[in-house]
Amino acid sequence: MKKYIVLLTVSLLVIMSATAVLAGNGQGAIVVRIDDICWMDITTEDTGENYLASGDLHYVETPEGLWILTCQGEIYEQTAPLDEAYNERSTAANPTISCTTPWDVTYDTHVTLTPAGQAHFTCQGDLTPSGVNNDFVAYPNNPVLELGNQGEWDGGTIVLPEVIVVGDTFHMFYTGLITAFSSAPAIGYASSPDGLTWTKSISNPILVGDGTGFDAYYVATPAMLYDDGLWVMYYAGQPTPPPAPSGSQIGRATAPAPAGPWTKGTEPVLSLGSSGEWDSGFIEANTVLKIDNEYVMYYSGGADFFSGAGFMIGRATSPDGLTWTKYDDPATTEAPFAESDPVLMPGAAGAWDEAMVWESTVRHTPCGWEMYYTGAPSFFESAIGYATSEDGLVWVKDPANPIYEAADDPVTASTGNVVEVPTVIDVGNERWMYYDYGQGDDPPAVGLAKAPLACR
Repeated sequence: MKKYIVLLTVSLLVIMSATAVLAGNGQGAIVVRIDDICWMDITTEDTGENYLASGDLHYVETPEGLWILTCQGEIYEQTAPLDEAYNERSTAANPTISCTTPWDVTYDTHVTLTPAGQAHFTCQGDLTPSGVNNDFVAYPNNPVLELGNQGEWDGGTIVLPEVIVVGDTFHMFYTGLITAFSSAPAIGYASSPDGLTWTKSISNPILVGDGTGFDAYYVATPAMLYDDGLWVMYYAGQPTPPPAPSGSQIGRATAPAPAGPWTKGTEPVLSLGSSGEWDSGFIEANTVLKIDNEYVMYYSGGADFFSGAGFMIGRATSPDGLTWTKYDDPATTEAPFAESDPVLMPGAAGAWDEAMVWESTVRHTPCGWEMYYTGAPSFFESAIGYATSEDGLVWVKDPANPIYEAADDPVTASTGNVVEVPTVIDVGNERWMYYDYGQGDDPPAVGLAKAPLACR
């Protein structure tokens, strides 16, 4: 359970009236005293708690009338006792307080002032650490997609779902294996009229490794784009079985319909980094967007897939969806960031995502640039986090992360401590997040959670 400190400041803006004048013209003075530093407990199950702050305004020679009182707070994670945290909050090098991503909370109330004297004020605000409501609740009938029968191509594992809506139909593309961990993955397709009841295609698997080229052994991790009537799939392909050092690269396939027939390109459209680079071991497409006349891809990468550490998320752009350029910060010139740079990296030691961040879904919506991603301290324990960005390059992780954990879905009680690979869509007045439960003994395949659709 995390504790946070709320540091409040207030300012006043006069509302025009017959007897009032605008603030800031040199008339009057406001001196504000805050009674208390407020703090509270916040849990990942409820990030929408309200907090209440009150205090007294002391002022002289102030124009009378109705004023707007603006309370602005910065909320810092409390990792020390309250008194110690308060006393040392202004120390720049203070190791006990994390001030890198404070929540800025601003809200208004009204107060009526007489020409001189004292007024008591009360501010109440919604403590939501981001502009989006991420209070996801597991769908009670999970899983929404289940394994195939034993011995079928997806009878051992279903992972890496990707859901998009075209017209009135929900389309899910996913990765399946005959047996967990020990067979070649392939890609399948299912459709639904409502996003809840799914029918697998009779053409499954719709994409497989065909024994030749960069994707001879397997194909997996579909990232989908419906582009002017053409179905486009970016996928991970690998030429040989593990543990051979032949990491996956990103290919592209197209089809006239979601179930195919699919036509693959002969070469990868995005390749591994050179030896020593952060993405030299594997890369997998996660999200592909078309924004105006530019294609934007977010992909997962790492130096060694089987290490279970050092996974990061990168970005690439393309003018045509075929020729891609990885994001490269010119300020980083030494390996592992000489050729390109990740845009999201694992957290610090001890963080919930200290080992890896990967398999994200990125959205460019009226809420801004949003990323839902998988974070983990190891291969065997993962959860889902949220980050926002002003430009799609510099991302700020939500202080309430992880926003969704295995404990939030009752199905995981018998399957392990994994929820991963979020794919997020808006449905009516709700935000729906599909995810998988990882690989293991009889995993439940694909789950769903829902949250209210709101930008606050």
